[in-house]
Amino acid sequence: MADRTSSLPPRPDSSPARSWWGWGALDQALSDAECASLAALVPGAAGTPLPVPSIASLDLPRVRVGAPAPLAHLLSSAPADRASHTYGKAFRDVVRALYGDMAAAPDLVGFPRDERDVVDLLDWAAGADVAVVPYGAGSSVVGGVEYRAGVHSGVLSLDLSGLDRVLETDRVSRAARIQAGALGPGLESQLRPHGLTLRHFPQSFAFSTLGGWLATRAGGHYATLHTHIDDLVESLRVVTPSGVSQSLRVPGSGRGPPRPVVPRFGGHPRDHHGGVDAAPGPPRAQGVGVGGVRALPRRGGGRPHHRAVGSAPGQLPSARPG
Repeated sequence: MADRTSSLPPRPDSSPARSWWGWGALDQALSDAECASLAALVPGAAGTPLPVPSIASLDLPRVRVGAPAPLAHLLSSAPADRASHTYGKAFRDVVRALYGDMAAAPDLVGFPRDERDVVDLLDWAAGADVAVVPYGAGSSVVGGVEYRAGVHSGVLSLDLSGLDRVLETDRVSRAARIQAGALGPGLESQLRPHGLTLRHFPQSFAFSTLGGWLATRAGGHYATLHTHIDDLVESLRVVTPSGVSQSLRVPGSGRGPPRPVVPRFGGHPRDHHGGVDAAPGPPRAQGVGVGGVRALPRRGGGRPHHRAVGSAPGQLPSARPG
């Protein structure tokens, strides 16, 4: 069988291993001594930090559903995978993890490599009465990665980290087609050789994905001027349990992605990729991307003129039934 990823660009440099119980990279975690010295500055704080439980010591719920043979290579029930996909990064999530409360752990974690894998996993889950919770990088602080309905036969956490590439760039329109699992640093490192930047830097930039930004209409402390990802979206291709939906590629709008596809708050859409506007990166910057409109300086100065972003028909794949 041909390698379905052979035509894709190389993967971005791998990100550092992340903590399974809290925020940040493992190699940047504070030591017990550092925690104790900080606690001394807070009146009434305990002088000894809570120990981090080992994965082996966690009391994970039993796995209620088995991986079907055709999809077994995409699914994991390993304790480390289940534990790291249980919670987001809110304070209450960190506390529950440190106390070893794994009641909300998913039964399985899926690692799709491409759109076909996402479709296959959703088709199986729908037939097996398994709830699917898309997972970007787990930085949610509003319970976005935690299943709470309690009415399904099992829960699958769909990890999109394998869909992390910039598939296409359009230097003329200053646009790019990017998979939903791309982390902020990896996304920017792939745009940089083309002289482009998305210029979207939320506080969670290093540990969040394009899919998560789209699902939550992300903004952030380090975004400037037009702070929300809505302003940069041209189109979305989304895999749903009932098929694949793709919006037309048109200039971005302040209204953002279609509301039936992307809720204001809640779980991730099952993005395969999004078409977004990318501004020129320094030092070649000639203007700033604002939605689907470009502000370009006139020669010799003066007020800028504006032009809408367009694209040739067929640049983005057409929608097809799932």
